[in-house]
Amino acid sequence: MKFRGIIFDMDGTLTVPQLNFGTIRRELQLPDDGHDLVRQIAALPPARQQHAWAVIERHEEEAAVHNRMQPGARETLERFARHGIRLGILTRNSPRSIEIFLQTFQLPIEIAVGREFEPLKPAPEPVWHILRQWGLTPAECLLVGDFHHDLHAGRAAGTATCFFHNPDTESFAHLADYTVSNYAELEHLVLDDEPQR
Repeated sequence: MKFRGIIFDMDGTLTVPQLNFGTIRRELQLPDDGHDLVRQIAALPPARQQHAWAVIERHEEEAAVHNRMQPGARETLERFARHGIRLGILTRNSPRSIEIFLQTFQLPIEIAVGREFEPLKPAPEPVWHILRQWGLTPAECLLVGDFHHDLHAGRAAGTATCFFHNPDTESFAHLADYTVSNYAELEHLVLDDEPQR
């Protein structure tokens, strides 16, 4: 087996994109200037930080209620699990939104790490944390995500990386070892003997 563990981002990777970060930034009166939202919030006074995270959690919980899985995602994850591949989630979302997601979809996910674990991705530490729980090396794992934070985290941690390219979104394929645009392609990549990079 090429990969003994796969770590997935949640929003936009396991699910169809729901969160609108432009709307969140406007509500928080933060510029959409290419800077990381987490770092922008960290630079705010404590009272504004608390308010900002409350706003984000409200948006996350609203999105979680309306979440839709990417087409074919459930079937692919179930096939991976039957092949003995360990499956995890690494997201910047709150533990509550992860809980709603897992309760709603009942996927064969063994571990889910959210923003309660610091530092957040793109730092490699949460990836290493998951690998320690599994007893796997970075070389045995693949990290799949739709944003550059995911790919930077995987690369820094030493895993293989796969960019999940949603329609009409910016491409970060240049940061990844592999690129897929649907779960049939991901299944082919993981389960076939000779994937194309």
